[in-house]
Amino acid sequence: MIVSGMIDRSWDVDVYFAFDGPFVKRMRRKRCSVSVIPHSSWLRQPGWFRFMRNLVVENRRSIAFEREFERTRPDLVYVNSLVSYAAARAAKRLGIPLVWHMRELFSDENGEMVCPSLFGRSFVRRLVASMATKIAVNSAAVGSNIFGSASQVAYENVPNAIDNTFFRARGDRMAFRRPVNLSSASRLVGLPGTLRQVKGHEYFLRSIPLILEQVPDCFFAITGAIDSQFARELVDRVKKSPFVDRVIFTGNISDMLPFYYGCDVCCVPSLSEPFGRTAIECFATRTPLVASGVGGLKEIVQDGKNGLIVDYGDEKALADSIVSLLNKPKQAERQVEQAFLDAEARYTERAYVERTSAVIDEALALANR
Repeated sequence: MIVSGMIDRSWDVDVYFAFDGPFVKRMRRKRCSVSVIPHSSWLRQPGWFRFMRNLVVENRRSIAFEREFERTRPDLVYVNSLVSYAAARAAKRLGIPLVWHMRELFSDENGEMVCPSLFGRSFVRRLVASMATKIAVNSAAVGSNIFGSASQVAYENVPNAIDNTFFRARGDRMAFRRPVNLSSASRLVGLPGTLRQVKGHEYFLRSIPLILEQVPDCFFAITGAIDSQFARELVDRVKKSPFVDRVIFTGNISDMLPFYYGCDVCCVPSLSEPFGRTAIECFATRTPLVASGVGGLKEIVQDGKNGLIVDYGDEKALADSIVSLLNKPKQAERQVEQAFLDAEARYTERAYVERTSAVIDEALALANR
């Protein structure tokens, strides 16, 4: 969306990835230059020695970005992740305006970023603040976690968005159900997202027997590629459970719209979420939602208004909330209508590009001053 928005504004855009993959191929279909410059996260070690070693490695990797920036002479560098230090360092050395957009949480909020416990966070804050012309975050939770609730570091909150296809009128209920031999009458609870421990699948599985006690005809569909040890162990656990015939592992789904249309309720039971993209996908597709009250989800979901919020780990509350939406369609309908309005107001492509463009324009204005 960032690239498309800049291209629509008649900018020339060069895109850099850390490694080759599907995103590289997708981006090459757009009207922009795409390259691969290897770099990795500098925030993956708790001890100072390894932390500083990672920083030294990324400083060396920044030389490749410097050479590239010297060749292309960009007006601005936009770094789309806290972990991509190498590109940020190159921009700082060359005096190029830098927008640093951060989307990650540290391990104290069950996130994936790690730094030394003793003064490590303050070191990261000072380093980021010294390099970036403008800082953006995708949720207030991320801003508070990185910079502290009483921080003097200024940043803009630019929440994620979803493409316009999610805002279509709700489609065929059976498009997803038919291939998995599920009738229209059966109730279906969906768990969208990737199969990772932080997404709360084990917590969700504990709630299934409690849901089935109250809604015996309920089924459960879980998305995500089964390509990791955690995913395989999760599938094996379900195979040994008494509700094995009620759980459908869909694998990776390229088009999520039929999945949402087929679900009566969706659940986002995450342990940690910097933002919570699947929640706004539920909003836009008018799918009733139950989510954990963690991270960015607390900013998206207003309990009882556009969805339901439960404390992570409380499987009874999770089950009761899901059953409530299944058995009270009028309540669910009121919530999804409000959720759709919220998604239209805050999470569209247009809103995202406008907010991002404003941050970029301000960074350029600050640099010119």
